[in-house]
Amino acid sequence: MFNGGEIVSLFVQGLSNRTGLVLVTSTSYNQTVPYLAPAISVVQTIERLDAQGNWEAAPSAVTGQTVRYTLTTTLTNQPATWSQQMLKAYIPNGITQLSPVSLTRISSTGVQTPVLGTQLLTDSNLNMQYWYYQNSLAVNNFTQPNTSFKLQYTGVVAQNMTGQSLPFSSVVGGADGGGTAITPQNNASSVPIGDGTLRFVQSPNQISFKSIPVPSKTTTYSPSIVDTSLIVADGRVAKSQWHLYVRENQPMKSTTTNKTINQAFVYRKNGQDSTITAIASEAYAYTSPNNNNVVISWNQQNGVFLNLTPSININVNESYTAQLQWILSDAPL
Repeated sequence: MFNGGEIVSLFVQGLSNRTGLVLVTSTSYNQTVPYLAPAISVVQTIERLDAQGNWEAAPSAVTGQTVRYTLTTTLTNQPATWSQQMLKAYIPNGITQLSPVSLTRISSTGVQTPVLGTQLLTDSNLNMQYWYYQNSLAVNNFTQPNTSFKLQYTGVVAQNMTGQSLPFSSVVGGADGGGTAITPQNNASSVPIGDGTLRFVQSPNQISFKSIPVPSKTTTYSPSIVDTSLIVADGRVAKSQWHLYVRENQPMKSTTTNKTINQAFVYRKNGQDSTITAIASEAYAYTSPNNNNVVISWNQQNGVFLNLTPSININVNESYTAQLQWILSDAPL
Protein backbone atom coordinates (compact mmCIF):
# COMPACT_ATOMS: atom_id res chain seq x y z
CA MET A 1 0.00 0.00 0.00
CA PHE A 2 1.28 3.43 -0.92
CA ASN A 3 1.15 6.26 1.64
CA GLY A 4 1.79 9.04 -0.85
CA GLY A 5 5.01 10.69 -1.94
CA GLU A 6 6.59 7.49 -3.27
CA ILE A 7 8.07 7.60 -6.80
CA VAL A 8 7.00 4.81 -9.15
CA SER A 9 9.30 4.20 -12.15
CA LEU A 10 8.19 2.33 -15.27
CA PHE A 11 10.35 1.21 -18.20
CA VAL A 12 10.20 -1.52 -20.84
CA GLN A 13 13.01 -3.93 -21.73
CA GLY A 14 13.38 -6.16 -24.74
CA LEU A 15 15.03 -9.55 -24.07
CA SER A 16 16.67 -12.01 -26.44
CA ASN A 17 14.56 -15.13 -26.77
CA ARG A 18 17.74 -17.08 -27.36
CA THR A 19 20.10 -15.82 -24.66
CA GLY A 20 17.69 -13.96 -22.36
CA LEU A 21 19.93 -10.93 -22.36
CA VAL A 22 18.59 -7.37 -22.42
CA LEU A 23 18.67 -6.10 -25.94
CA VAL A 24 16.94 -2.75 -25.50
CA THR A 25 15.60 -0.58 -22.64
CA SER A 26 13.00 2.17 -23.00
CA THR A 27 13.14 5.57 -21.40
CA SER A 28 12.06 5.44 -17.78
CA TYR A 29 8.70 7.02 -16.85
CA ASN A 30 8.50 8.32 -13.27
CA GLN A 31 5.31 9.15 -11.38
CA THR A 32 4.96 10.41 -7.80
CA VAL A 33 2.12 8.77 -5.88
CA PRO A 34 -0.28 11.51 -4.74
CA TYR A 35 -1.07 11.90 -1.05
CA LEU A 36 -4.51 10.81 0.04
CA ALA A 37 -6.52 13.79 1.26
CA PRO A 38 -7.34 13.36 4.96
CA ALA A 39 -11.03 12.93 5.80
CA ILE A 40 -11.81 14.84 9.00
CA SER A 41 -14.89 14.19 11.12
CA VAL A 42 -15.97 17.30 13.04
CA VAL A 43 -18.37 17.11 16.00
CA GLN A 44 -19.50 20.20 17.93
CA THR A 45 -21.19 19.67 21.29
CA ILE A 46 -22.86 22.16 23.63
CA GLU A 47 -23.64 20.92 27.15
CA ARG A 48 -25.20 22.58 30.18
CA LEU A 49 -24.58 22.12 33.90
CA ASP A 50 -27.73 20.89 35.66
CA ALA A 51 -28.88 21.54 39.22
CA GLN A 52 -27.00 18.47 40.49
CA GLY A 53 -23.71 19.64 38.96
CA ASN A 54 -23.78 17.14 36.10
CA TRP A 55 -23.19 17.87 32.42
CA GLU A 56 -26.04 17.08 30.04
CA ALA A 57 -26.73 17.69 26.36
CA ALA A 58 -28.12 21.20 25.87
CA PRO A 59 -31.11 21.46 23.52
CA SER A 60 -31.48 24.84 25.24
CA ALA A 61 -29.97 26.83 28.11
CA VAL A 62 -30.92 29.76 30.33
CA THR A 63 -29.23 32.96 31.39
CA GLY A 64 -26.80 32.46 34.24
CA GLN A 65 -26.31 28.78 33.38
CA THR A 66 -22.84 27.28 32.90
CA VAL A 67 -22.33 25.74 29.47
CA ARG A 68 -19.51 23.66 28.00
CA TYR A 69 -18.31 23.78 24.40
CA THR A 70 -16.49 20.79 22.91
CA LEU A 71 -14.95 20.57 19.43
CA THR A 72 -13.84 17.05 18.45
CA THR A 73 -11.95 16.45 15.19
CA THR A 74 -11.00 12.94 14.04
CA LEU A 75 -8.94 11.58 11.15
CA THR A 76 -11.11 8.84 9.65
CA ASN A 77 -9.33 7.44 6.58
CA GLN A 78 -6.16 5.43 5.93
CA PRO A 79 -3.36 5.79 4.84
CA ALA A 80 -3.99 9.53 4.92
CA THR A 81 -1.92 12.00 6.94
CA TRP A 82 -3.42 15.12 8.52
CA SER A 83 -0.60 17.62 8.89
CA GLN A 84 -0.44 21.29 9.91
CA GLN A 85 -3.72 20.72 11.76
CA MET A 86 -5.61 23.96 12.32
CA LEU A 87 -8.48 24.47 14.78
CA LYS A 88 -10.44 27.68 15.23
CA ALA A 89 -13.32 27.70 17.76
CA TYR A 90 -15.25 30.96 18.08
CA ILE A 91 -16.40 32.17 21.49
CA PRO A 92 -19.95 33.62 21.46
CA ASN A 93 -20.32 37.21 22.61
CA GLY A 94 -23.06 36.00 24.95
CA ILE A 95 -20.58 34.05 27.11
CA THR A 96 -19.11 35.42 30.35
CA GLN A 97 -16.73 33.95 32.94
CA LEU A 98 -14.75 32.23 30.20
CA SER A 99 -12.59 29.34 31.41
CA PRO A 100 -9.11 28.46 30.11
CA VAL A 101 -9.21 26.14 27.11
CA SER A 102 -8.04 22.53 27.15
CA LEU A 103 -6.78 20.75 24.03
CA THR A 104 -6.21 17.00 24.16
CA ARG A 105 -4.86 14.57 21.58
CA ILE A 106 -6.56 11.17 21.74
CA SER A 107 -4.81 8.27 20.03
CA SER A 108 -6.62 5.51 18.15
CA THR A 109 -6.17 3.35 21.27
CA GLY A 110 -7.67 5.99 23.58
CA VAL A 111 -4.47 7.41 25.09
CA GLN A 112 -5.00 11.08 25.96
CA THR A 113 -2.16 13.61 25.80
CA PRO A 114 -2.51 17.33 26.64
CA VAL A 115 -1.50 19.65 23.80
CA LEU A 116 -0.03 23.10 24.40
CA GLY A 117 -0.05 26.12 22.13
CA THR A 118 -3.72 27.13 21.88
CA GLN A 119 -4.07 30.92 21.64
CA LEU A 120 -6.94 33.30 22.43
CA LEU A 121 -7.24 35.68 19.47
CA THR A 122 -9.75 38.23 18.17
CA ASP A 123 -11.45 38.33 14.78
CA SER A 124 -11.74 42.07 14.12
CA ASN A 125 -14.20 41.55 11.26
CA LEU A 126 -16.65 39.56 13.37
CA ASN A 127 -15.76 41.29 16.65
CA MET A 128 -15.44 37.88 18.27
CA GLN A 129 -12.73 36.07 20.17
CA TYR A 130 -11.70 32.56 19.21
CA TRP A 131 -9.42 29.77 20.34
CA TYR A 132 -6.73 29.02 17.75
CA TYR A 133 -4.31 26.14 17.35
CA GLN A 134 -2.04 25.12 14.46
CA ASN A 135 0.46 22.29 14.48
CA SER A 136 3.87 23.17 13.03
CA LEU A 137 5.78 19.98 13.90
CA ALA A 138 5.77 16.90 11.66
CA VAL A 139 6.05 14.68 14.72
CA ASN A 140 2.55 15.81 15.73
CA ASN A 141 0.90 14.96 12.41
CA PHE A 142 -2.02 12.52 12.50
CA THR A 143 -1.13 9.36 10.57
CA GLN A 144 -3.40 6.80 12.21
CA PRO A 145 -7.15 6.74 11.63
CA ASN A 146 -9.36 7.45 14.67
CA THR A 147 -6.81 9.87 16.11
CA SER A 148 -8.59 12.94 17.51
CA PHE A 149 -8.26 16.41 18.94
CA LYS A 150 -10.69 17.50 21.67
CA LEU A 151 -10.86 21.24 22.34
CA GLN A 152 -13.02 22.24 25.31
CA TYR A 153 -13.93 25.30 27.38
CA THR A 154 -16.76 26.55 29.60
CA GLY A 155 -18.54 29.82 30.27
CA VAL A 156 -21.71 31.31 31.75
CA VAL A 157 -24.61 32.56 29.64
CA ALA A 158 -24.90 36.35 29.95
CA GLN A 159 -28.07 37.84 31.47
CA ASN A 160 -28.84 39.84 28.31
CA MET A 161 -29.15 36.70 26.15
CA THR A 162 -32.81 35.94 26.94
CA GLY A 163 -34.71 35.14 23.75
CA GLN A 164 -31.55 34.87 21.66
CA SER A 165 -29.48 31.94 20.40
CA LEU A 166 -26.03 30.98 21.63
CA PRO A 167 -23.92 29.99 18.59
CA PHE A 168 -21.02 27.58 18.22
CA SER A 169 -18.88 28.18 15.12
CA SER A 170 -15.60 26.55 14.16
CA VAL A 171 -13.17 26.20 11.27
CA VAL A 172 -11.01 23.08 10.81
CA GLY A 173 -8.19 22.91 8.27
CA GLY A 174 -4.64 21.75 7.64
CA ALA A 175 -2.78 19.87 4.91
CA ASP A 176 -2.19 16.38 3.56
CA GLY A 177 1.02 14.41 3.98
CA GLY A 178 2.70 16.37 1.20
CA GLY A 179 1.87 19.78 2.63
CA THR A 180 -0.95 20.58 0.21
CA ALA A 181 -3.67 22.52 2.00
CA ILE A 182 -7.04 20.84 2.39
CA THR A 183 -10.34 22.68 2.05
CA PRO A 184 -11.27 24.15 5.46
CA GLN A 185 -14.45 22.88 7.07
CA ASN A 186 -16.80 25.53 8.46
CA ASN A 187 -19.24 24.33 11.10
CA ALA A 188 -22.04 26.11 12.96
CA SER A 189 -24.72 25.20 15.49
CA SER A 190 -26.66 27.01 18.21
CA VAL A 191 -29.03 26.60 21.16
CA PRO A 192 -31.91 28.88 22.19
CA ILE A 193 -31.60 30.79 25.47
CA GLY A 194 -34.40 31.26 27.98
CA ASP A 195 -34.76 33.49 31.03
CA GLY A 196 -32.90 31.96 33.97
CA THR A 197 -34.48 34.13 36.65
CA LEU A 198 -37.40 33.93 39.09
CA ARG A 199 -39.81 36.52 37.76
CA PHE A 200 -43.31 37.84 37.20
CA VAL A 201 -44.49 36.95 33.72
CA GLN A 202 -47.47 39.21 34.26
CA SER A 203 -49.53 40.64 37.11
CA PRO A 204 -52.85 42.50 37.33
CA ASN A 205 -52.71 46.23 36.71
CA GLN A 206 -56.32 46.72 37.74
CA ILE A 207 -58.68 44.95 40.12
CA SER A 208 -62.13 46.56 40.06
CA PHE A 209 -65.05 46.37 42.48
CA LYS A 210 -68.13 47.96 40.95
CA SER A 211 -71.61 48.86 42.26
CA ILE A 212 -70.65 48.23 45.88
CA PRO A 213 -73.47 49.22 48.30
CA VAL A 214 -72.66 51.07 51.50
CA PRO A 215 -72.30 48.20 53.98
CA SER A 216 -74.47 47.97 57.07
CA LYS A 217 -72.14 45.35 58.51
CA THR A 218 -68.70 43.96 57.74
CA THR A 219 -68.99 42.54 54.24
CA THR A 220 -66.56 40.92 51.81
CA TYR A 221 -66.93 41.56 48.07
CA SER A 222 -65.52 39.68 45.10
CA PRO A 223 -63.81 41.66 42.34
CA SER A 224 -65.90 42.32 39.25
CA ILE A 225 -62.86 42.72 36.99
CA VAL A 226 -59.30 41.40 37.21
CA ASP A 227 -57.64 42.65 34.02
CA THR A 228 -55.05 39.88 33.75
CA SER A 229 -53.85 36.77 35.52
CA LEU A 230 -51.00 36.69 38.00
CA ILE A 231 -48.31 34.46 36.47
CA VAL A 232 -44.88 33.53 37.86
CA ALA A 233 -42.07 31.59 36.18
CA ASP A 234 -38.93 30.16 37.74
CA GLY A 235 -36.16 29.74 35.18
CA ARG A 236 -33.40 29.15 37.72
CA VAL A 237 -31.26 26.07 37.16
CA ALA A 238 -31.27 25.19 40.88
CA LYS A 239 -34.92 25.49 41.86
CA SER A 240 -36.01 26.30 45.42
CA GLN A 241 -39.27 27.37 47.01
CA TRP A 242 -40.37 30.85 46.08
CA HIS A 243 -42.77 33.13 47.92
CA LEU A 244 -45.35 35.63 46.70
CA TYR A 245 -46.13 38.51 49.07
CA VAL A 246 -48.66 41.32 48.94
CA ARG A 247 -48.79 44.61 50.85
CA GLU A 248 -50.90 47.75 50.93
CA ASN A 249 -48.78 50.35 49.20
CA GLN A 250 -51.48 53.04 49.27
CA PRO A 251 -54.71 52.67 51.30
CA MET A 252 -58.10 53.06 49.66
CA LYS A 253 -58.81 56.74 49.16
CA SER A 254 -61.67 58.72 47.69
CA THR A 255 -60.98 60.19 44.26
CA THR A 256 -62.87 63.39 45.16
CA THR A 257 -62.25 63.87 48.89
CA ASN A 258 -59.52 63.10 51.38
CA LYS A 259 -61.46 60.27 52.96
CA THR A 260 -59.29 57.18 53.45
CA ILE A 261 -60.11 53.59 54.36
CA ASN A 262 -57.12 51.66 55.67
CA GLN A 263 -56.69 47.90 55.31
CA ALA A 264 -59.76 47.53 53.13
CA PHE A 265 -58.50 44.41 51.35
CA VAL A 266 -57.94 40.80 52.32
CA TYR A 267 -56.09 38.05 50.52
CA ARG A 268 -57.99 34.80 50.53
CA LYS A 269 -55.93 31.63 50.40
CA ASN A 270 -57.79 28.33 50.33
CA GLY A 271 -60.84 30.06 51.77
CA GLN A 272 -58.98 31.74 54.65
CA ASP A 273 -58.85 35.56 54.69
CA SER A 274 -55.83 37.58 55.85
CA THR A 275 -55.91 41.37 56.05
CA ILE A 276 -53.55 43.11 53.65
CA THR A 277 -51.54 45.70 55.58
CA ALA A 278 -48.53 47.88 54.91
CA ILE A 279 -46.38 44.95 56.05
CA ALA A 280 -45.94 42.32 53.34
CA SER A 281 -47.69 39.04 54.05
CA GLU A 282 -47.34 35.75 52.21
CA ALA A 283 -50.04 35.01 49.66
CA TYR A 284 -48.53 31.97 47.96
CA ALA A 285 -45.52 29.65 48.18
CA TYR A 286 -44.47 27.06 45.63
CA THR A 287 -41.53 25.08 44.28
CA SER A 288 -41.62 24.98 40.48
CA PRO A 289 -40.73 21.56 39.02
CA ASN A 290 -39.72 23.13 35.69
CA ASN A 291 -39.46 26.43 33.81
CA ASN A 292 -43.16 26.55 32.88
CA ASN A 293 -45.45 29.39 33.88
CA VAL A 294 -47.34 29.08 37.17
CA VAL A 295 -50.78 30.74 37.13
CA ILE A 296 -51.93 31.94 40.56
CA SER A 297 -55.61 31.05 40.92
CA TRP A 298 -58.25 33.80 41.18
CA ASN A 299 -61.57 32.34 42.33
CA GLN A 300 -63.95 32.38 45.29
CA GLN A 301 -61.37 30.58 47.42
CA ASN A 302 -58.25 32.49 46.38
CA GLY A 303 -57.35 36.06 45.50
CA VAL A 304 -57.86 39.67 46.55
CA PHE A 305 -61.22 40.64 48.05
CA LEU A 306 -62.65 43.92 49.30
CA ASN A 307 -63.55 43.80 52.99
CA LEU A 308 -65.58 46.79 54.22
CA THR A 309 -66.91 47.76 57.64
CA PRO A 310 -69.48 50.56 58.08
CA SER A 311 -67.57 53.85 58.24
CA ILE A 312 -68.19 57.57 57.88
CA ASN A 313 -65.50 57.51 55.21
CA ILE A 314 -67.69 55.39 52.91
CA ASN A 315 -70.12 57.46 50.87
CA VAL A 316 -72.76 56.66 48.28
CA ASN A 317 -71.71 57.25 44.65
CA GLU A 318 -68.09 57.72 45.66
CA SER A 319 -65.14 56.24 43.79
CA TYR A 320 -62.08 55.00 45.61
CA THR A 321 -58.64 53.85 44.51
CA ALA A 322 -55.88 51.95 46.26
CA GLN A 323 -52.54 50.46 45.36
CA LEU A 324 -51.29 46.99 46.26
CA GLN A 325 -47.74 45.80 45.76
CA TRP A 326 -46.76 42.24 44.80
CA ILE A 327 -43.37 41.00 45.94
CA LEU A 328 -41.69 37.86 44.60
CA SER A 329 -38.88 36.40 46.67
CA ASP A 330 -36.72 33.27 46.65
CA ALA A 331 -36.60 33.31 50.45
CA PRO A 332 -39.02 34.15 53.29
CA LEU A 333 -39.10 37.85 54.17
